[in-house]
Amino acid sequence: MRVDALTWRLESARTATELGDQTYGLGEKANGVFVIVKLKVTSDHDESVTLTDSVVKLETEGTTYESDNDGTMAAIGTGEDPFLFESLGPDSTTTGTVVFDLPESKLSQKLELRFGELGFGETHGYIRLPKLG
Repeated sequence: MRVDALTWRLESARTATELGDQTYGLGEKANGVFVIVKLKVTSDHDESVTLTDSVVKLETEGTTYESDNDGTMAAIGTGEDPFLFESLGPDSTTTGTVVFDLPESKLSQKLELRFGELGFGETHGYIRLPKLG
């Protein structure tokens, strides 16, 4: 799926009720359930761009969820590599993880990742998630 000279691919999607090591306070428990998505993105821009997890949102039947900062920080402790001000050069590809915290009841609904333009553009693209939970 392509938006704003970036091509996005879903590598994986999974759920968890907690992330990280709770023993040392480096983990996080979800308010509902974490949805952890790993994405691959390729840039066709003619200059470097900065990626953040805010360019990706999760939508389900009219409700939009932003990425979860606490879940993202805990994911770093589990070896995940989130999009935190990731610089992506021209004709380059990288992978990253985005974490969302949803009410568990939403898992039975149609879940779609919404990708926006970098900057202030109005163009969006969508990737539907496989059935989770």
